[in-house]
Amino acid sequence: MTPDRYGTARETDATAFNTVRTGRVIDRRMGQNGPEVLVTYYDRDITSDWLPVGQQGSSGASMFYCPRNGDNVTVLHFPTAIETGVVVCTNPTSNGGAIQPDSINSIACRGDNGEQFSYNPDTKTLAMQGCGTVSITASGDITIQANGNLTMPVGSTMKVTAATINLNGVIIDSSGNVTIPGRLIVEGTTTMMQLATANPHCLNVDGTSTDST
Repeated sequence: MTPDRYGTARETDATAFNTVRTGRVIDRRMGQNGPEVLVTYYDRDITSDWLPVGQQGSSGASMFYCPRNGDNVTVLHFPTAIETGVVVCTNPTSNGGAIQPDSINSIACRGDNGEQFSYNPDTKTLAMQGCGTVSITASGDITIQANGNLTMPVGSTMKVTAATINLNGVIIDSSGNVTIPGRLIVEGTTTMMQLATANPHCLNVDGTSTDST
């Protein structure tokens, strides 16, 4: 191999070999500028310095991810300072494979306990499952629009607190007062805990009127 002005070809090959390496994460921490990991290179039996983890964006719009202990990663080292570098990605192996959603076209992410978020563009399906608690906070409006059915099975109490609740024109204010613009049909027994008034009057099922109170 022909030497060049930077040195022998062997030296150049060694430099290139050292700049891109793969290893396994053995420790991690939150550094001053983001997540950092220690990587062991088993072919050399050495461990790196604390290395930053490359992210999608680092100012303004950005994402966060830190490889887990045991993840295999690819590291780019700087030729002029081989002890420093940056982790560019994890490498799926038999020790830890990649997510396998229901379509190769899907976008998906998975948590450590099996929680998963995915979007399948083939079926236009957005799915979120396995979460313990879901918290949504918005400084503006939240709009949910469905051209089909909206189903919300709730295993415990469903609590809605608002200044005014509008259910197809039925208004419930913050004091619990209810205004019904249409008919109120009660198929079961109605229990009045306090004196009730009717204006002008109530009509019995047989067509007779009751008192106005």
